[in-house]
This record gives sequence, structure tokens and C-alpha cells, in this order.
Amino acid sequence: MDDQHSLARAADGAESVQSLLVDLGMFQQAANKPALDRRMMDRFAERQLEFGWTHMGHSEISIDRLIASVQTRPSLRPPRTGHIGNWANIVHGRAGPRDYNHMTCGARHIGYPLLFDLNQTESDTPGLGDWSYLPGSLVDRGDRQCLSLFTWDGQAFKARDRTVPLFTPLTLAEVDGELVPLTALHRQRCKQFDHFGFRHQSDLILGHQTLVRRILSTLLVYADQQDHPEAVLRRIFDRRVTLDGRVGRTALEPSGSGYRMGGVSYVGGEELIDHALLSVQIAAKPEDLLVSIKDLPVQLPLMSATVFVLLLAVLSSHYPASERPPPASTRPCNPHLHWGGIPMAGYPPQDRGYFGENVRHLRKLFQPVIDQIDEVDPVFLVLLPAGLFNLCPHDAFPEDVECMDRLFDVVAARSGRLFGRPAEMSRCIEQTVLEWQSTYGTRLSSYLISRFAPRAGTVTSLPEPLEGRLLLPQGLASLTLQQASMTMGALCRIPWRRS
Repeated sequence: MDDQHSLARAADGAESVQSLLVDLGMFQQAANKPALDRRMMDRFAERQLEFGWTHMGHSEISIDRLIASVQTRPSLRPPRTGHIGNWANIVHGRAGPRDYNHMTCGARHIGYPLLFDLNQTESDTPGLGDWSYLPGSLVDRGDRQCLSLFTWDGQAFKARDRTVPLFTPLTLAEVDGELVPLTALHRQRCKQFDHFGFRHQSDLILGHQTLVRRILSTLLVYADQQDHPEAVLRRIFDRRVTLDGRVGRTALEPSGSGYRMGGVSYVGGEELIDHALLSVQIAAKPEDLLVSIKDLPVQLPLMSATVFVLLLAVLSSHYPASERPPPASTRPCNPHLHWGGIPMAGYPPQDRGYFGENVRHLRKLFQPVIDQIDEVDPVFLVLLPAGLFNLCPHDAFPEDVECMDRLFDVVAARSGRLFGRPAEMSRCIEQTVLEWQSTYGTRLSSYLISRFAPRAGTVTSLPEPLEGRLLLPQGLASLTLQQASMTMGALCRIPWRRS
């Protein structure tokens, strides 16, 4: 502990960064090694290390301690990067498989919804498009109203079917006989839930447009300098959208002194960036779509998900109230706390999420940004697995509360001696969950069981809680993130049968 506190005082002006990292257990021995050490911090300070990361699903600090580490820092609010769409059930704590969003963004003030508003509507084929947030529909409780959707055909807005997903910012919906931008509709619906503090990624990017342009320009120059520039270019801009709302994965390639994407050429990086940011501007100012659509180019390049993660970190979205956080909060590195949903962060070791697979590409993009732009600090990304809060029962189902309390107690008792031995702990927790399920499984509500179904969406036929609230039992709060993650993974392996 003394060494940890000496680390917290190691660099002049870095008290805030160091103390946060200490509170998060970054210098603790976990399994084989700590997430950070003095050498890494020195390399961050010297800008020799541009990017690092850790998955808190492996952490041996308790959920209680994580919550306290955020709550005691009023300006720190890690973003929960959900999508624009239907949030009413989430806000009211009756979203079943998406309840973890409520726990991270609600009254505990440990996060806020920073919505990705360049998504696509859901199609008629389940799983194609955004079936998690259903932006092409209006959802409340168990009712879903499929909206009539319209996109541009070159002359006017034309009604579309749902055979393919549509780019939400370029789509209109018919509401009360009028056509309104779909993005504007969902933004307006979110305003009734001010206490959730909704923000949108397009607004964040436009609010820092000068720096964003520099970053994108730096990345394009870096790509041009590589032996195989097309391999890097597709990590920067990986898709295009045409004005009819159809999104396609299309390679961006060098072409003379400029670029080519599909059948469209760009004379240079500046024009490419201009066109790419038009999609962000439309998402941020949807009310302009009806007028501006006639003047838009035939296609818009879209920034990759990897670039969006980089921008959210560099723009310090974890300090939402600050235009630019003070250096003490971002140096020698900027600890970017980020609540990842189940697809992104999973619940390791059972489900590691997609983020880890993309880290090598993200790391390569950070290198030129840190090397070339002095005002951008090195980033240490702390991935927080929001899905662990799907272990929280709802007090509308008292038997769920009782049964889950028993599970948390027995997991703590049996696995508490196995810290530092993750493989053994995982096997122990999996066996514990199976034994618990054989005794208590038939008493659980279908509502709770829905949390452990593979990739479930927001609308189900399950009985919803008409009143009450989601609970964070002390037994769960006392578990480490590692124990909770393994417990969630074991529950998701069970082939549940719903009553």
C-alpha cells in the first residue's frame, strides 16, 4: 500500500490521475501482473507509450469500491455508449436484458448515456440493423409501434419497406401525418428524462470539430506513409452511406494525390473529411435534413467504430461537464473510463466482448495522434463491463431477490480463497452456479432469466415490473468485478427454460 501511495505522488501535477488509478486497483497484483506499473507511467509521461488499456472484468476490486471511486469524483462520469432509439423502458428499469443501462446511468451517478446517433434502423430480419434500441420504432412497456420510414430517392422522400436497415440520421418517420427526422424524434423523446443526462456523440464531435479534423488529417497522412495504405485507411473510414439511407462496407483506397471510395473520388484529405463530417452534422442538427438533403453529395464516408472509440477517449467524454479537463486529470495519461455494453465488454472469461479484438488497430491509430498532436495526451482506457449489473434483481419479484442473495453469498464464500488463481476461480464459480440453479432455478421469474439469454433485444413478451425498482444487493456489491463477471458468464451458459 505504501508503494501505491508513493505512485500517487510520483509526478508533480498528476495527483488526480494517480489517485484515481490507485483507487481502481491498477497497481495491485492481479493474477500474474498489475494493469499498470511505474515503468508504464514513466513511458506515458515521456509520451513513449501512446495507449494502454485494461478490462475491469478481471479486476479484484469490489463493485462497491468501483462505485465509490467514481462517486467521490463529481466531475468524472464514464460514458455508457448506447445507441439512439428507445430508452423509456430502460429509464424506468423495466428493459429486461438492457437493465444494465439503467444501473449505470441512473440515480447512482456512475455514468451517463452518450448515445451513438449514427446507427441504423432495424430491418424485418431479426438481428439485421439495430435490434437492441429499435430506432425505427416507438417502444413503451411491451408495445412496439413500427414507424413508416422515408428516405431520399433523388427527387423526394419516398416510403421504404424494412427489407434493409436505414441510416438513422438520413431517415424520416411519419408521426401524426407529418414527416419528421427520425433522429429528431428520438432526441425529443429523451428530453422527458432529463435526470438521465442524455448526450449524443455527434454533438461531442462537432463541439471539438477543429481538433477532430486535425486527428483525421493526421491519420490519413499516417496511412499514406505506410507500405499498404489501404489496410490503414479501412480502419479510419470503413463504410459509406448513400442518400437513400443504405449503408455499405466499401474500401477507401488511395487515388493519385487523393482517395476513392466506391465510384466517388476525393481530391484530397480535406475534402474526404468534409464529406465524412456531414453525416455527423446531420445527426447533430436533424431539423436541417429536410432542407439540406438536396445539397448533399451522393454518398458520405463513415468513420469506423475504432475511430469513434479513439475520439471519445481523446475528447475526454468521461468528463462531460468540462470543455477541456485540467492537465492534472489527463497527465501523464488520460484514464478514459468507459462503460461497455455486453457486446463490447462481455463478461470475461466466458465472453470477452469485441473490444479486445480491436485493440491492436486502436493502438496503431493512437501512435500518430500522440506523436503529432501535442495537446492530445496518451490514453489509458479502463473498460467497465456494464453487463454485470444484469445480476441486479428487481424488487417487483421478491423471490428473485431472495434467490440472488443466496447466490452472491455462496459465490463469495466458495471463491474468496481463489484470488490470484483465475482458472480455478472460474471453475469453482461455474460449479457453484450450477448447484444453485438446480435448487433455485425454478423459482426465478422469466423477467430475470431473460437477462441471461443470448443477445436479447429490448422488446420481449415477458411480464414486466409495473412498479418498484432495480436493486443492488450488498452481497453483489461486495463481490469483486472478477467474481461478478464469472458469475454472469456461468449464468449465461445455462440453457434456461422459460416458464
